[in-house]
Amino acid sequence: MLTQQKALLNLVRFNYLDDSKTKCKSWHKEDHRRIPIRELLTRLEASGLYLDKIRFIGMAHQYGSPEAFAEDFIDLHNQNSFEPFFLAIFELWRRLLPNHQTISIFCDELDQRIYSYDKGMLSNDELIQNALAHLEELLDEHVDTGAHPEKLFEYVCSFCAHDIESFLYDYIYELIEDGNKVYASELIDSFYPYISDVKWFDFLRIKLFAATDVLEVNVILKNILKDIEKSNDIAFYLTLLRFMVKIGDRSLFIELVRKTLRLINKNQELEVLLLIVLHFYRCIDQEDIERKTQRYISFLSKKRKNDPLDKNNKMYLELISYLTPSGY
Repeated sequence: MLTQQKALLNLVRFNYLDDSKTKCKSWHKEDHRRIPIRELLTRLEASGLYLDKIRFIGMAHQYGSPEAFAEDFIDLHNQNSFEPFFLAIFELWRRLLPNHQTISIFCDELDQRIYSYDKGMLSNDELIQNALAHLEELLDEHVDTGAHPEKLFEYVCSFCAHDIESFLYDYIYELIEDGNKVYASELIDSFYPYISDVKWFDFLRIKLFAATDVLEVNVILKNILKDIEKSNDIAFYLTLLRFMVKIGDRSLFIELVRKTLRLINKNQELEVLLLIVLHFYRCIDQEDIERKTQRYISFLSKKRKNDPLDKNNKMYLELISYLTPSGY
């Protein structure tokens, strides 16, 4: 089955564009959007399918997608024949049947725009914003007919080479950093029902309030800490801690440090945490804790970063006692 074939081929090409040493076939390297229609039709002839534009359109209308069209005419077991053939079918469908859009055609366009955006190849954000608006519209329409939001989003994303959830997070984060908080808020609200791992979007909500309502930030932080009680996502904990350095409540910061310490098993992980802790106590002028933390960081610097953390070490036990005092 060729269901998500274009996403796979896009991924191969994007990897090649990022690293020209990537091993791939000649057709993986081509930008099929730049190949003339006559040349694409000629490539079909190599597989015994002789069509002009009119006949291609007429035949395509017998199928629900370019994947279904291609499967009727190619040997799926022969990569050297089916991939070039499929790519030609797909691109001809995209250009000649603009009103017969399929999910794979839609996601191919989304992939192209995300790649161009990430590489700074777009003159402005309009193309990516339009793509996200169309994605939201597509999702909303299907949810209105009874589709499960998260399962629907997962299904649509399976047709993309990019991790759409990660892209949304990164893009919204950049919007907030650039001061475009209104649009960022709209995107959070629009896609929140579809996201499987909502804690990262909850963090984005915190960033929205950071400059205007510190009390609200700490309320949201408390709720997040409750929601992630059983989470083992060290990366998320560290992200929260970095954010809390300049804005977080001390008791919440210590609570999160305590939770993070339970998950840390390597010297490198502890060093990352302690650098954040060092910055926090420097900001609130706690020189004694800052000095003790710096001493332990120096101690860790002499250790192999990927070695297991010795939690029975006397210095470590001392570290725990002052980083997570019982009064907090």
